[in-house]
Amino acid sequence: QDFAEFQFTMLILEEVEYNQEFLRDLKAYNDYERKYHKMANADIYLKDAIRLFVHDGASLDRNAEAEDRALLLIVNDGIMRIVENDSDIAPEERAADFEIMGRLNPKADSFIDGTACDYILAAKNYLIPVDKDAAIASGIVSESERDKMVDTVSISIGSSYLTKDYLMMLDLLAHFDWKRPLAFTQPYIMKDYGISQYARYDGFCYTLVPIRTDSRGSNVGYLDHKRLYPLFMGEATEGRAPLAFGNITNEEVLCDYFTRFNISATRIREGFTRVAAGFVTDGNYATDDARYADNNEECLAYVEEAMESFDKAIALLNRGIEVLPNKQVEYTYENTYPYIHAYYTVASSR
Repeated sequence: QDFAEFQFTMLILEEVEYNQEFLRDLKAYNDYERKYHKMANADIYLKDAIRLFVHDGASLDRNAEAEDRALLLIVNDGIMRIVENDSDIAPEERAADFEIMGRLNPKADSFIDGTACDYILAAKNYLIPVDKDAAIASGIVSESERDKMVDTVSISIGSSYLTKDYLMMLDLLAHFDWKRPLAFTQPYIMKDYGISQYARYDGFCYTLVPIRTDSRGSNVGYLDHKRLYPLFMGEATEGRAPLAFGNITNEEVLCDYFTRFNISATRIREGFTRVAAGFVTDGNYATDDARYADNNEECLAYVEEAMESFDKAIALLNRGIEVLPNKQVEYTYENTYPYIHAYYTVASSR
């Protein structure tokens, strides 16, 4: 009887111990699951995300001591941060969701051969802080556009894998600090890096600017039509050369398939209609203001402003056909319909 009671007691103790281990495992799993979802819904500064991959002088030096030093991964206000110590986030800067997620080693084991390798942290969005003063000083934007600038450029990476050239571009975006302009020949290139919403149309290129503009159809990027007008009209401005088209207007010059393809790829002929559309909009606004003017003098001033805008729109359209004539470029729907639509729009608005 005593032995039976002893066996029963031992079974109970084993069951309790087993349940405690299970509860510890369950707690660890729940903690992992909670942290996983918290990290999956958090953003991260791009400079932090590639810090472990780049190992530049501002983060970790490539030496044995740096390789063995682990860094803290922290979530604060919905943003993941990589810091040396938790004291790097001052108590007054800590949000309600502040939490130390764990430590990150400078190296991770490769899934391919198990060797130690660099890695980049995944996140919902990657953030690029905007230094507005630097963006203005470097000529990326003007002082008059300060109010249009965002505080942070938010990008997302849609690719399931990253090549070395892609990582090089991410490194450049993370560390250029708005000290120089970055320009791309095609908007789809900017789309590959998740920055097409921050493009500015500059004629033959698209410049990265800290101004968010949602695309409308095939027209990508923010556009300052008053800034572009002299460039498209062949007039040099301070620090900017006008757009040049060589001797393509000479019918004795062969405009072969490759040349026409490049003209089509840049959409430069349609660019004249994009800039003209900005002046049409200005003219329409001035026309509306004229209708509600308080006196004849004010009305006349608005009418003159409207006519000047419409005249500039017509000049741009004529210029586009002049420097890129149909005999050389050939008619296509993409490079012809915008002109027809623009001419009719101006005629009906005047």
